[in-house]
Amino acid sequence: MVMKKLEEIERIVDQIVYAFYRYEIKSGMNKLDLLIPEMSGLMTKEPMSGSRRLEYNPLLEMLATAVEKKDYLIAADLLKYELLKRLKSTFGPAGIGETI
Repeated sequence: MVMKKLEEIERIVDQIVYAFYRYEIKSGMNKLDLLIPEMSGLMTKEPMSGSRRLEYNPLLEMLATAVEKKDYLIAADLLKYELLKRLKSTFGPAGIGETI
């Protein structure tokens, strides 16, 4: 179940990144609206320590700031190279249930 959710999140992130890199902002923003509930569902249903959960806050704040400032290339890079990488390390096969 976790891997299926993670694969769905990766698919959505890939679509957002593709749209932002092509400067198809409306499409990317629509996909971003789909990403938020998927991430929320994964992060609330799976075991994760409070400190591990807090590690995501600065990254999500940077992402929100990039979108707010209309810096969609930075937002795409944050999604692809930071957020997705962190989600995979937390919820991927080696990271499931990991507490730090």
